[in-house]
Amino acid sequence: MQDMNSFLRLRYKTLLLFLLSHFAFPSVYTLENGMKIILEERHTTEFVSLQAFVKAGSIYEDEYIGFGISHLVEHMLFKGTKKRPPGEIAGEIEKSGGRIDASTSFDKTMYKITIPSQSIYVAIDILKDALFFPEFPEDELVKEKDVILREIETRDNSPEDFLSRCLFAEAFTTHPVRYPIIGYEELFKRLERKDLIAYHKERYIPSNIAISACGDFEERELLNKIKRVFSSIPRKQEKILNIPDEPRQVSKRTFYAEKPFNLAYLEMGFHIQPITHPDTYCLDLLSEILGKGRTGRLYSSLVDDKALVFGIESFSYTPAFPGLFVISAKMHPNNLKIAEKEILSEIERIKKDGVSQKELNLAKRKVIADIYSLQDTIEKKTGVLGESFFDTGDPYFLDEYVKNIEGVKTKEIRDAAKTYLNSNNMTIALLSPEKLKEREEKIAVKRREIKKGMLPNGLVYLISPSNTKGLVSIYALFKGGRLVERQGKEGISNLTASLLLAGTKNRERKDIAFFVESCGGTIGSFGGRNSFGISISILSEDINKGLSILKEILQEPAFKEDEIERERKKTILSLKNRGDSLFSSCLDKFLLTLYKVHPYRICELGTMESIGSITKKDILSFYEDRIMPNNMVLTVFGDVETGKIEKSINRIFKGWRKGDFYRPKPYFEAQLEEDRELKIKDERFSQVGIMIGFLGSRITDEDRFSLELISCILSRQDGRLFNALREEEGLVYYADVFNIFGIDPGCFIIYSQTSKDNVDSVCEKIEKEIARLKDEEVSSDELNEGRTYLIGQKEVSLENNSQYGFEVGLNELYGIPFSEIERYKENLLKIDGKKIKQIAEKYFNKKAIVIIVP
Repeated sequence: MQDMNSFLRLRYKTLLLFLLSHFAFPSVYTLENGMKIILEERHTTEFVSLQAFVKAGSIYEDEYIGFGISHLVEHMLFKGTKKRPPGEIAGEIEKSGGRIDASTSFDKTMYKITIPSQSIYVAIDILKDALFFPEFPEDELVKEKDVILREIETRDNSPEDFLSRCLFAEAFTTHPVRYPIIGYEELFKRLERKDLIAYHKERYIPSNIAISACGDFEERELLNKIKRVFSSIPRKQEKILNIPDEPRQVSKRTFYAEKPFNLAYLEMGFHIQPITHPDTYCLDLLSEILGKGRTGRLYSSLVDDKALVFGIESFSYTPAFPGLFVISAKMHPNNLKIAEKEILSEIERIKKDGVSQKELNLAKRKVIADIYSLQDTIEKKTGVLGESFFDTGDPYFLDEYVKNIEGVKTKEIRDAAKTYLNSNNMTIALLSPEKLKEREEKIAVKRREIKKGMLPNGLVYLISPSNTKGLVSIYALFKGGRLVERQGKEGISNLTASLLLAGTKNRERKDIAFFVESCGGTIGSFGGRNSFGISISILSEDINKGLSILKEILQEPAFKEDEIERERKKTILSLKNRGDSLFSSCLDKFLLTLYKVHPYRICELGTMESIGSITKKDILSFYEDRIMPNNMVLTVFGDVETGKIEKSINRIFKGWRKGDFYRPKPYFEAQLEEDRELKIKDERFSQVGIMIGFLGSRITDEDRFSLELISCILSRQDGRLFNALREEEGLVYYADVFNIFGIDPGCFIIYSQTSKDNVDSVCEKIEKEIARLKDEEVSSDELNEGRTYLIGQKEVSLENNSQYGFEVGLNELYGIPFSEIERYKENLLKIDGKKIKQIAEKYFNKKAIVIIVP
C-alpha cells in the first residue's frame, strides 16, 4: 500500500492517463453473476495484462472503519487458497514469465497480473482462486500483520506523507476518506482471521468486481475463457453501505505539528466535486495554471521571483466521490507565514483578474501532452480501463474529456476559483521543525557527518547518522556493471545481483524476503553501467540483523539452476517491456549509434541473446571475480550510532577474505568524425521519438558540473528548449535534456516526442539552441536560475538517507572523495558564461541522432 502523498500523486497521474485515447475501443460485458468485463485488444506485444478492481477500499469498511482491513485482505489474498498453498501463486506467475502486484486505495483494491499471452489461462484461474477462495492461513496472517505494523510505525518518517494524511483527516469530518488506508495501529492490532473472512465474504462478490484486460488476445476467445472460469461463482446480495456526505465547510481549519525535520511544509486543501461533475475540467486546468511545473504562477512568484519556498505544486484530486484541490510547498521555517499569505494572494489575483487566453491555451496543451506521454504500456492501459469504469461507470468517459477541456473558457477558470478556492472552504496543514526559534541558526549550518573506515580485508565503509528516527539505509556497492562484462555476457552484473536475493545455502528466496520484511524492511538489487549491488532499508533496532543477512547473501549465495532460469525469464520480460517504451527504444538505439566499441553501447540489462547465453558457470565465475571485500563500499546511513555500527561491521565482515578481481582492458571511444543518423519505423508507437546527443564527460571530470548546468538551462520548464519546442509553438509532447556519466566518457542527450509533421522543425530548433551555446555566452540570470534549481534539487535529495548513502557510496567506489558531494554548490558557483561556452565548443560537435517514427 502506498503512503498518502505518493498515492495522491499516482492517483492524479492515473486520472490523466485514462482521459484520452484516439486508438482504443474497449468492450464492456456483464456476466450473469453481475461481474463486469472490460476488454481491449492490442497486438503490438506478446503479453496480456489482467487487472481485477474490487469495490473494497478503505471507505467501504463499515464497522471496520479505521482498521485498515481492506489493505490487510489485499496482503493476504495471495497467501494461500484452497487450491494453492502459500507462495505458489507468485511462483506460478513468475514461472510463466509474468509478474503480479496489488494495491489498495480509498475506494477500491486492485490486483494486477501481466503475463505472456500463451499463459493467459493461468492468470485467469489464479485471479478466480485468489479473489473468491482465499484461506487466510493463521501463520501467514501473523506474518503479514507484523509487516504492516512496521509500516504503520514508520509511515510518518516522510514529512510530505505525514502532512498529507493529516490534511485529509482535518479537511473531512464525516466522510470516511478521513481515515488512513492502512488504518490506525491500535485498531489494526485487533483484527483476527474471523474478521477477514467476514469482510471478504461481504465485499468480494461478483457484482463488486470488474476485470479489465489489454494485450495480445482475441476478444471473443478471451471473453469465453473468462466466462467459463467465473460463471460458476454465484451472484450474491450486495450490502448497500451508507457513505455519509461531507457537510459543507463553513470556516477555515488549521492543523499544526512540530517534528524534527530541517524544512517546513505546508499543504492547503479546498473541497471540490467528484470527477463526473462539470467543474472537473476547469479545476484540472486551474491546477495546471497555478502550480504545475516551473511555469505555474505559484512557482514563478514564490520560487523564482521572491525565493520564499523551495518547491511548490498543486493538483486536483477528483475521485468518484468529492475530493480536494491541493497546494503543497516546502520552505525554510521562517517563511511559513509569508508563504501562506503569498499563495492566497496569487489565488485572489486569479479570482479578480482571471487568466489570459495564452495561459489557458498553454494549460490545455500541457494537459493533453501529459496524457499522451503517459500512454505507453498495456499494464497502464489496463489500469486505465478499470479506473475509468469504476470512477464514472463508463470506460468511454475519456472520449469526452478532451472535448470538455478544449471547450473551457477563461471566465470559467475564474468562476471555478471563486467557487472553490475560498477561505471558508480551506483547510491548511502546517509542519514545522521542533523548537523553531532555538534551532534556526543550527538549521542553517548543520551538515551531515560521515565516518569513513576500512577493514584489514579492504572493505571500505561509510557511516552517517541522521535525525530521521527509526530507519536505516544500507548499500553494498561493487565495481562492475557493463564496464567489466565480457563480450557475449552483457547483463551478467544485473543478473548476478538479482540472483543474490534468490537464495543462500541456508535460506530460500522467500525466507530472505520474510526475514527482511519481518524487520520492517525492504531489500533490492541493481546493476548499472559501472557498478552493481544490494540495498536494504530496515528499522534501526534491527540494524545488526540487516548487516548479518547482507553478509549471508554476499558470502553464501546458492545460485540454483531453477532460480537462474527464473531470473533469466524475468530479465527477458524486462527487455521486452523496455522495447514497448518509445523513450527506452530511442535510448537503446541511440547508444548503439553513438558508441561503436565501448560496452556502454548496450543497456545494463544486456540483450536477449546475451541473457540467454549466460550459464551457471558464468555466474559463478563473475561472482568469484567481483564480489569480494576489497571491491566493495558499504554505506550505513540513518538512525545509527557510529561507534556501535563500526564494531558491528568489523565483527560481521572481518572474516571475509580479500581476492583479486578482473581489471578489464581500457576502452577508447573515438570522437565522432561525422554525424551518425539512424531513422527507423516502429508501428507500436503513435508519436515520433527524437534523440540527439554527443559523447560527454567522465563522472570524475570537472566538466560534468558544466554539462549538468547546460542540461538544466536547456530543459527545465522555463528553459531554452522547453520554451522553443513547447511553450512557443507546441511542437512537442515531451522534451528533456540529461547526462549519463560514467567511469569512462558518458553522453549528453536531448530527447523529445512529437508528431510526424514536426520532425524537421524540432530538429532544426534543437540544432539552433546547441549553436547558441557555442556562439554566445549564457546570461547571468540563466546561470543563476540553473544553479539555484540544481542546488535545490541536490539539497532535497540529500534529506533522503537512501539517496544520500547511494550517491556518496558510488562516489567513493569510483574514486571520488565522499566529501565531494558537500561541495556540489561550490563547484556550480565557479561556472560562468565563458566556461559554458568553452564546454559547448569542446563537446557539442559531431552528433548521433536517432528518430523512431510510427
